[in-house]
Amino acid sequence: MGINNGVVDLICACISLLLFISLLASPQRLRLRGSNIVLTVIAFVFVMLVCDGAALLFLTGNETLFGITETVSIVASYAAEWFFAMYLTVLLALPFALKRLVLWGMGAVCGIPVILYAVNFAYPFLYDLAEMQYISDVGYWILQVLNLACIVAAILLLMLKGDNIALRDRILLSVTLFLPVTSFVWDSLVPGFQSRYPLVFIVLLVNYIRFILSVSESAQKKINQLEEKRIKASLERIKPHYIYNVLTSIYYLCDADTEVAKEAISLFSDYLRGIFDLMQEQTTIPFARELQTVKNYVELEQMRFGDNIRVWYDIDADKFDIPPFTVQPLVENSVRHGAEQSDVPGEILISSRETETEFLVIVRDDFEGFDTALPDKEQKASAKDYIRDILEITVGGTLTIRSKPGEGTVSIISIPKKIKKS
Repeated sequence: MGINNGVVDLICACISLLLFISLLASPQRLRLRGSNIVLTVIAFVFVMLVCDGAALLFLTGNETLFGITETVSIVASYAAEWFFAMYLTVLLALPFALKRLVLWGMGAVCGIPVILYAVNFAYPFLYDLAEMQYISDVGYWILQVLNLACIVAAILLLMLKGDNIALRDRILLSVTLFLPVTSFVWDSLVPGFQSRYPLVFIVLLVNYIRFILSVSESAQKKINQLEEKRIKASLERIKPHYIYNVLTSIYYLCDADTEVAKEAISLFSDYLRGIFDLMQEQTTIPFARELQTVKNYVELEQMRFGDNIRVWYDIDADKFDIPPFTVQPLVENSVRHGAEQSDVPGEILISSRETETEFLVIVRDDFEGFDTALPDKEQKASAKDYIRDILEITVGGTLTIRSKPGEGTVSIISIPKKIKKS
């Protein structure tokens, strides 16, 4: 039976390693709380299974090595239980005091068996190393009661604090928590094949599947939210107030200068066509295309504000892609919260740079500026959340905004040359 146990352990260990690698390689896992704890649990389960399988298959003739390997396996199993308890506290979003109580309690419950197994290595009273089986004595049953107490405590937590997670998660967690009870009954009544480690692996597998489903749902939710923000950002470019202002400016230009009015109509037409085209884009566009939309917008605004706004371009790099509606909102913020709110002429500099590792797009103005320490609702960079989200998801980029009242604002878009896939 030891050989059968060992084969099952190593098969489960191989699958655990694959789970660990697949989860580690998924950038989407970072969007879900507790992902690093899940990785730690999988790692300890892998160590537990490898050590137990190796001990049963290859070290049965060496009692010392067998005992050391089995002890490491047992320590790893209790470490996995403790980190699983930590994951449960994170998942349930427990208050700090309750979370600390749970983790200290689990630390004690897991620490006692580890100490006893270490003593058992020198003075066997829990596990017979020569016979490779547990000793059904008081110590063994004390450990089983401790294990059951952990399970009962976890189930009570789910019952009392489970409102913080979805019903599906509560059901799956409850089912997997009952599996160790099954293992306890099996190992106590059926001699030979020990079910504890395979069932621990099944608990891991079920929770891994549940975690992956949660990651996928979280990613899809993020995509849906981003699409809503993209549509909103598109509509912001053609909102009635802006159209009214442009048409009013053109109306007065018709009497003052017919040729300039015609040019304004052509610019406005190009601007609207560019916006409508960009609204159809789902991923990224060439930077030059985004820049052209910005230039059309700037020329229209300069017709409104005249010399009150001066815009300069310093474009050293344009051979890269960028999500639509990322540069123009930054320029709009400078215009709206600079030229529109100040009688003092100001300047806006739009530049792009290429470094060894990234492309940079910089929008700098010398208008009023704002306090970046204020809550988001009071800040004047209203489109920054959308820009940050779309940059991170589509090109792995970032947006940095530096501003001080009276000193102007600098907005920096950074796009790595090695695009991160979502």
